[in-house]
Amino acid sequence: MGEQQRVECREWARRAAMGMDAQVDRNGGSDKEVGRPVALGGAAGRPVFVAHYTGAMSIRILRFDDSQRQPWANGAGSTRELMQWPGDGQPWHWRLSIADVDRDAPFSSFPGVDRILVLLSGDGLVLRFAAVDGERSREERLESPFAMARFPGEAELSGGPIDGPTTDFNLMWRRDSFDAELWVRPMVGSIQLFASPGETWALHVAAGHVDGEDGLHLDAGDTLVSRDDGSARHLRLDGAGTALLVRLQERQHEG
Repeated sequence: MGEQQRVECREWARRAAMGMDAQVDRNGGSDKEVGRPVALGGAAGRPVFVAHYTGAMSIRILRFDDSQRQPWANGAGSTRELMQWPGDGQPWHWRLSIADVDRDAPFSSFPGVDRILVLLSGDGLVLRFAAVDGERSREERLESPFAMARFPGEAELSGGPIDGPTTDFNLMWRRDSFDAELWVRPMVGSIQLFASPGETWALHVAAGHVDGEDGLHLDAGDTLVSRDDGSARHLRLDGAGTALLVRLQERQHEG
């Protein structure tokens, strides 16, 4: 697949992840010769993302009940790490986790890392960013379910619940190694995932359930991670509720 086709597929993935309308292939999806992605109608008119190349992907299921809750040293909350890559004791390049926040506390610093935080449950979370480089201090409030904030890991900030404990999804990645995107995706219609070279997809079930082929079933709190590994397969997912869909693309370095 050429670079142009990869760019097109990424854009179609973005649109399908967001539940946006996309052009329907009028020839039944029979345009494999040009490698162009098509969208086939799903339930309630939502698109099913289909790309005309064979994804090479391994699939890993992360059950919420298998994650270990680790209390913070400051006593203000706890974190359940879902997955980090590459693992095996090596410094991570990206990390997925869920945090329970009980009270206001400073955030840990992660130099060289970008992060996205999504409010999963609770009555809101406020982030207080310190003044830096002549900019004034500011607040960012996540007050509705699945509201999110994106910020650099080295930012000096504190945060805490607005009214009672919250549960939050955290995506972190090293900006020199990966680019990342996250969408909140109502599970209306189907998602069909393909992994292109250097690409990882993660789907976290924020509410409801997700079902797939061969008896695959994910409950709320479970996460599926698919990564290019040279094994030819793709995955179609259906369900009801809300999912967080993450795309991580390994950055290419010249020389």
